[in-house]
Amino acid sequence: MRYAAYALIVGLLVALPASAQTPIDYRDPSVTTAPKFDPRKSTPPEYPSASMRAGETGTTKLRICLTKDGKVTDVTLTESSGSQRLDEVTIAWVKKGARFAPAKAGETAIAVCGFPWQQVWRLQQ
Repeated sequence: MRYAAYALIVGLLVALPASAQTPIDYRDPSVTTAPKFDPRKSTPPEYPSASMRAGETGTTKLRICLTKDGKVTDVTLTESSGSQRLDEVTIAWVKKGARFAPAKAGETAIAVCGFPWQQVWRLQQ
């Protein structure tokens, strides 16, 4: 009996559409709505005090993967800000604090990868 239930569960997983199982490139033509950053649900990252004292500024550029719920699953640094500290804070924040509305194919939320994101670090005078 257990084996039959297990086979049925595996069969259901295999029967799911590929877009539900694995993320697709966010530039794929089937993606009708790109993910959107949700500033109402995200607290901006805090400027590291050591970076402020050192006068570190720059733009950290990333590519991120998101679930169909808009949760970040993977982050890749594509261009450094020039400060390892600022890059690390950006990556940690995107993984834990950034919130996104999911990508969609028509009306269906989908998982995507390769979505570009950047954090600009500027010191106020």
